[in-house]
Amino acid sequence: MIRYLNIVTILLSVLSATFLILDGFPKLIFQMPVNEGPPVFQYISISPEAATGIFFAGFAFLALLFSIILNIRKLLLNSQRLESLDKGNQINSFRAMLVAVAEGNIITVRKNTKKSGSALMPEGLTYFINAKSAEACGDSEEAISHYKAMLSDRDYLAMAQRGLAEQFFATSDYSGAVKYSKDAINKNKKSYWAYHIIFQSHVLEADWSKALETLTEVELSKHFDLKAIYRYRAALLSAETVRLSKLNQVD
Repeated sequence: MIRYLNIVTILLSVLSATFLILDGFPKLIFQMPVNEGPPVFQYISISPEAATGIFFAGFAFLALLFSIILNIRKLLLNSQRLESLDKGNQINSFRAMLVAVAEGNIITVRKNTKKSGSALMPEGLTYFINAKSAEACGDSEEAISHYKAMLSDRDYLAMAQRGLAEQFFATSDYSGAVKYSKDAINKNKKSYWAYHIIFQSHVLEADWSKALETLTEVELSKHFDLKAIYRYRAALLSAETVRLSKLNQVD
């Protein structure tokens, strides 16, 4: 369509130029006054050939304008198609990486991450996928390094804090697990998962008093089952009583 319009525009332009060159351009006729004064416009002298040339020139201009509009429309459509194709490739790349994460195939994850490039994937998401892949491979040290790299990105801070807390807890580094869990709570009071890690860390360290303090915070959050909290508190109070009695016996 655009090609034919361009051909028509050229033909009309050639015809217009031919008619105008052969018979000349329209002439403005002025009358000189008898007395001194500026010339007075009378009429335009135009031959049939010149009129035909102007007629063709008008159609050539319209054809050119329409051709420009069609070209702009074509460019916009091509841009949308390319954008859609990029999104499709991005989704396929994400899917391949998620499958690789589930399989624990860190080599495939890295390969797909490099293939995607930073333009398609945010840096924080790249770190997160690499961290999950390292977790699946049982490489806690590498997972922790990726999660720490995410801490500077506000959009992925919550994910980084949870990942670090869970990794430190899994490696029995309870002080680190408690630290990042508390950081998550300070950032967002609704980070209820963090209370579980803090409580379990204190219990595994046999720090009954801190575990009881955590239970009090959990109770105030009004998110957890109160009956379960009471059962835990009773068990912890019993354990703390036994500990204190043993200390008294030693003294």
